[in-house]
This record gives sequence, structure tokens and C-alpha cells, in this order.
Amino acid sequence: MVISLNGLLAPTENPIINPHAEDVESELIKLCNELGIWQPHIGEYNTMSAYLFPYADKKRLFSIGLFNNLLYFVDDMFDRHKVDQPGNMSLLIPIFHDAANTLLNGSAPAISHPITDAVAEIYTWFKPLVPDSNWLRRFSTHTIEHLSSSLEDVDNDIPGGDAFNQYNSIRDKDSGMSPTIDLIEFALGFTISPTIRQNNIITHAQLQVARYCSLTNDLFSYDKEVTKYGSEFNAVVMLQKDGYSLEEAISYLISELNQMVEIFKGIYTKIRSEELSIQMRDKALFYMDCLWYQIIAAYHWQFSTNRYRSQDSLFFELQSPVFVSSE
Repeated sequence: MVISLNGLLAPTENPIINPHAEDVESELIKLCNELGIWQPHIGEYNTMSAYLFPYADKKRLFSIGLFNNLLYFVDDMFDRHKVDQPGNMSLLIPIFHDAANTLLNGSAPAISHPITDAVAEIYTWFKPLVPDSNWLRRFSTHTIEHLSSSLEDVDNDIPGGDAFNQYNSIRDKDSGMSPTIDLIEFALGFTISPTIRQNNIITHAQLQVARYCSLTNDLFSYDKEVTKYGSEFNAVVMLQKDGYSLEEAISYLISELNQMVEIFKGIYTKIRSEELSIQMRDKALFYMDCLWYQIIAAYHWQFSTNRYRSQDSLFFELQSPVFVSSE
């Protein structure tokens, strides 16, 4: 069976990529190698940060890239999809908490591990660049929530009937989108006022971004995780638990993703036209622009990398590799 992704509408015709990407990515490969978090396929994910944060300066892009590369190292080496005995993943919990403590206050890691050693290096890059201590606390909290959630073996515990909705509430933390959205402020070099960031209109827009990024990834990584490892922790599988066929599940998910983009665009338009009243409107629209870049990145980057491509892919568009110079 081969299915097309052509129903997934592109949010923009072309990607928007940080102009510092090439220099930063080559430097990241060297440092990741020194820290012991280099992987042979690092080129498949080393490029992502430049799509997510096209406005970041070189130092901030490098710092974000190092953080994201560590998350991919964790995902690939210790992910629930690959571990035969999920109970063993509980051994990572103290490592994650130790790493989060280092990220928050720069304390020397109590546990010697490539993860904690890498976080200590990340802290040296982050420290002079963080917007403020409250941001760092929020970012650290969201990071440990993401890492802890990724250790939970929950896919078999979600019953059919309402599996997709229950899955989304878990995926919201597991996806890592909360710290990714936090990194907008780091990339900018200043915090977004809580008046904007915590406004119900804006949090609804944030939800569209987080869900779009995580659920598009469920489509692109279907072969990598479901077909290859038999994982059930995937939106397509959850929709099948709810009674959809495979083709129906994919069609429904694509429709939902397109709708998320339209909801986000609708919120933006209504804020701009003042149909929706919001304090600090111009700054709110600026923040919405930064959120929009993440939707653009989710679509274009996942098509641009070989991470989700295979000649046996379920999706026609992902059956041929793409040439990526950094790989």
C-alpha cells in the first residue's frame, strides 16, 4: 500500500531558513562529537533549528541547535519506540533531573553521563544569552516535563473510542513543543510579556502550533516508528483504535492538520483587524509571526530531511532520498 501526502497543504510555498545555518551546523557537528552526542546520522536533524528560528543570531542559533541535537540524541538512543524493556528507561529519570538542575542553575552534574555533560556545556552557552531567570525556570520545567513524559510506556494503556483525544493530551508534553515554543524568546533575546503569552487567544494559537508540529511528525515518522518498531504511540494508530481504517486515519489526520493552520491564520487575521481585542496588539502579532515560523518549519523541514525517508515508506513522497549537503 502506498499513500500520498499531497493533501497536506503547504503553509508557505518555500521554507524560511536562518542565514547562519551552514556555519552553525558545521560547528555543531564538531562540538557534538567532542561531547559524545554525535550520531552517524546527525545531518538528518542538525538542520532543524535553522528552520524553526530563522531570525536568531548566530550565537543563539548555535545554542538552540546544541540543545535540540541533544534532544535528538536522547530520542534516538533511549526512545520508547526502541527499548524492548520499558522499565529500564526509569534509570534515565535521575539523569534527566540532574540535567535539568544543571540547566537551571549551572551546578556541576552529580551523575557523569553524556547527557549531563552535554547539558553542562549547553548551560555555558545559554547563561549569557537567557532573557531572564524566570524564562530559564519555565524553560527548564518544560524540558524536564518533556523528557519525563517521553519515558512513559503509555501506548497500550489508551483504550479505543476516545484514543486520539487522550493521545493528544499526552503528546502535548511528549512532543517537546513547550520548550520549543519557549525558545522563541531565547532566539529573540527578550521575553514576551505574560499579558500576551498567557492571553487565551494566544494560548489557543500556541496549541495549534504545538499540535501541528507534533502530529505532522506522527505522519512523517510513521514508518520509522510504527512500521519498523511496532510502536502504537502515534496519532494514526490511535485513530485506528477509534475505528478508522489506515487510509481513513491518515486522511482524517491530514484534514485536522490543515484545519489547525486555518485556525491559526484566522486568529492572526482577527487580531490584525481588531475583530479580536488583545492588549499590546502589535507585539502580539509579532509573537504570532514567530509562532508561524514553527508551522512553516514543521512542514518544510520534515520534507527536506532524510530522517523520515525510506524506499519502503508508506508515503509516496518519502520513498526517495533527498540530497542534503550537511549529510
